[in-house]
Amino acid sequence: MNHDTEYLQLCTRLIEQKLNWRPAEEWRNYEFTELSDKILDTTGVNLSGTTLKRIFGKLKYESLPSTVTLNALAAFLGYESWMDFKSKQSLKKQKKPEVITVKKRFILQGKVWPVAAAATGIVAVLAFTLLSGKSSPPLKNEKEIVFTSKPLAEGLPNSVVFKVDLKGNTPAKVVIQQSWDTSRTVTLQPGQNEATGIYYFPGYFRSKLILDGKIIKEHDLFIRADKWMATIDHQPIPTYVKKEDLLVKEKMEVSENVLNDIKTITKPTWLTYHLVKPFGNLQSDNFALESSIKNTFAEGPAVCKTTRILVLCSKGAFIVPFTIPGCASDINIKVNDVFLQGSSNDLSSFGTDLSDWAKVKIEVKNKTMKIFLNDKLIRQENYKEDAGEVVGIRFSFLGAGAVKDIKLLDATGESVYSDDFN
Repeated sequence: MNHDTEYLQLCTRLIEQKLNWRPAEEWRNYEFTELSDKILDTTGVNLSGTTLKRIFGKLKYESLPSTVTLNALAAFLGYESWMDFKSKQSLKKQKKPEVITVKKRFILQGKVWPVAAAATGIVAVLAFTLLSGKSSPPLKNEKEIVFTSKPLAEGLPNSVVFKVDLKGNTPAKVVIQQSWDTSRTVTLQPGQNEATGIYYFPGYFRSKLILDGKIIKEHDLFIRADKWMATIDHQPIPTYVKKEDLLVKEKMEVSENVLNDIKTITKPTWLTYHLVKPFGNLQSDNFALESSIKNTFAEGPAVCKTTRILVLCSKGAFIVPFTIPGCASDINIKVNDVFLQGSSNDLSSFGTDLSDWAKVKIEVKNKTMKIFLNDKLIRQENYKEDAGEVVGIRFSFLGAGAVKDIKLLDATGESVYSDDFN
């Protein structure tokens, strides 16, 4: 076994610890899908559920994952790259497989059991395990099961209390899953009917109650930011920019004090402006977002001047990035259910120097997105799934940046929100 394979095993164990889930061998499709969402939200890299199954040993693979995949796994754990992860982690001696330990125990006891007898015992244990996994009775009164949530405060951070009434059912596994949340998936213990989760960012979360792998109940959870706020997106806890350091005069930017703090950060870190609230039932299939953006900091790990515009929706999201031409391979576009990686698609049209103001327009009509840069169409993509209502806007800058002249329009071209910061 080479060292990269051993480091990959260590990496998967650390991811399990970060998630605070049960061991990966117990995961089903929805856990791998949830992890895929978390990695995408944290790193901007889309690793499919199938890829993650190979990494965690659910599916067979013949070679190590690609460098892009390894870098994404390391970034999810808070490291700059796979090499950074390897340089800061030490390998520990791996435990031998349990079956070998069992064989040694037979010899130490002075009894060499026949192979057939040992195999029979193992098969019996496996059979019991499989039968135990199927021992949960069918759900009764499924429609009467109750699943609720309630935020405990206004603003951020915000804790939410989830309450579950299973109406006498005893499933083997009870999971509360929250979409678009980078760290909160809760597994309830037997008899537990309450759980709490803490939210550090505003957003629109679709909470789901999952019993033995089946979604039983789901509802929407809205953590709002009714006025513009800014965060320095450290993981797992961001730094909230103070109100007096968020400057909104003709443009939205942060103060010199915040810029000086950003200059001291040695890892790639995002500054994000958030506005998360209802926009009058604005549907995501037909809307337009116009704004002007500028990247104001490009030192150290922010050399690519990467900027992302995110339109948050009740059932999905749109993510449009810009970067300097030399970094186009590292950006990714999300058009709701369509995801395009710069490493496998030509996204050079999104390469631009944002040292000066750039005008951006994102226009969606009948599930077709058009992206304009300085009034020039640079990309058009179709998607299939309904993204629901528009519920939020984010502007994220690798390093720091400024925004002005924001307009959100409906299908008729009427303004539903605008801000020139005057």
